Amino acid sequence: MKDLNKLSEYLNNFLIGGINLFSAPDGVNKFSEKRLLFEKSLVCGSFWSISALTILSEPISQSNLISLLKLLNSCFTDINTFSYTSVNSSSSDSSVVTNTEFEPVLKAFMEYNNNLYSDNIQSTLYAIEINYLLRNFPLYKQSQSGIDHLLLTSSDLIPIINYIKSLYNPEGYFFNHFKPSNEYSIPHYTDLRSTMSALCAFTLALKLLNYSETQITDELNKSFDLDRIYKFLRSHFNSDGGISLSKNAQSHVAGAFCCIGSLVLIERINSVSHKRIKLLISWLLERMSINGGMNGRVGKSNDICYIWWCLSTLFLLVKYYNKPVKLFNQTVIAMISRFVEQSQNSDGGFSANKSHENSDPYHSFTALLSIALLKQFHNKYNIHEIEPLFAIPINPTQSTQLIQ
Repeated sequence: MKDLNKLSEYLNNFLIGGINLFSAPDGVNKFSEKRLLFEKSLVCGSFWSISALTILSEPISQSNLISLLKLLNSCFTDINTFSYTSVNSSSSDSSVVTNTEFEPVLKAFMEYNNNLYSDNIQSTLYAIEINYLLRNFPLYKQSQSGIDHLLLTSSDLIPIINYIKSLYNPEGYFFNHFKPSNEYSIPHYTDLRSTMSALCAFTLALKLLNYSETQITDELNKSFDLDRIYKFLRSHFNSDGGISLSKNAQSHVAGAFCCIGSLVLIERINSVSHKRIKLLISWLLERMSINGGMNGRVGKSNDICYIWWCLSTLFLLVKYYNKPVKLFNQTVIAMISRFVEQSQNSDGGFSANKSHENSDPYHSFTALLSIALLKQFHNKYNIHEIEPLFAIPINPTQSTQLIQ
C-alpha cells in the first residue's frame, strides 16, 4: 500500500464529514444531494470507518464519538410486534444482566432515522459492532467515561436479541427485517447475507452481555434449530465447487463467505466433508487473475472487495476447519499484496478497481481488511490483526479468537 497515513486521512475525513453533515442545525443541508446520498451509509459507513481506524490504531476524538453515537442512537427503533417469547438472561456476570423476566419488546436499528427506512439486520449488526469496539478496545479507554451513557446497555441488548430471534424462519434462515408471523407464508426474498448477519449480531450481542462461549452455544441451540440452519446452508453449495448467495443462483465469493462464516458460528463447519471443502478452495483460488486481483464470480471483472470475500473465506477454513487446509505460496501472497497496494487512489482511498477513480469507504475498508489478513505472511504494516468473521480488529489484550 502506498501510504497508510493517507488511507487513515481519507477514512477520517469521511467519518468527520458525515458527522458534520448530519449534526448541522435543522434545515441546514436537509435536502442536499450529498445528505440524501449519505443517509443510507450513516450506520454502515460509520462501522467501516471506525473498524478501519481501529485497525490502524488511529484514535477518534471524544467529541466526534459523542456526536456519532447520538446519530447512531437516533436510528434505534422499537418494533411494532405481536406477543413474543423473550430471551432470559443467563450471563455469569450478574452486574450486567439479572435473571429477571424481560418484557417481550423488540428493538433494532434502521439505516437512517426517518420514515423512509425500516429496521434491518445489517444496520443492527453494524451498530452492535461499533458498540463492541468502543467498549472493548484500549484505543477508546480514555473516551469511555464521556461516551458510556451513549453505548448500548443490557436493557437495549435484550430487545435486540429478541428482535434477531423474531427474524428466524423455521425453515432454517433469517429475514432481513421484521415480519409478523401471519406474513411468513408470503414469498419473501432472502439470501445468506441476512443469515450470516443475524448469527454475527446474536453472538456479539451476547458477548456484550458477558456470556461465555459455552453460554452462547447453549443460547444458539435453545433459540434456533441449528440442524435446519445447517441444511439450509448446505443447499447453497453448487456443483462447480462454489456457493451461491441464494439457492440455485450463480456461485459467488460473498456467498462462500456468508455460508462458511455461518457454519463456523453454529459450530457445524466440521460437518462438511473434506472433499467438499477442497472443491470450494479450488473454486476460490480460481477467482484470482494473473495480476493478483480477484473476481467475485465466473466471467466478472476484478474488484478490491472480492479479494476480501475470497481471502476471508479461505482464512476461516484455515482457522476453524479441523483438517489441514493448504492455500497459496509466498509468490501468490506477494501478487495479491501488490495488486491491493497499486490500487490505492491519490486521495488515499480505494475504489472497486482502477477503472474507477472515485474512492469510497466500503472498498477502502475491504482493501485494509485484505492487507490485515495477509499481515501474518509478511508483517509489512504496523496494523492490528483482524477476526474475519466480524471484520473487526482483535483486541491485543484479549484472546486471539473471538470464537473458540
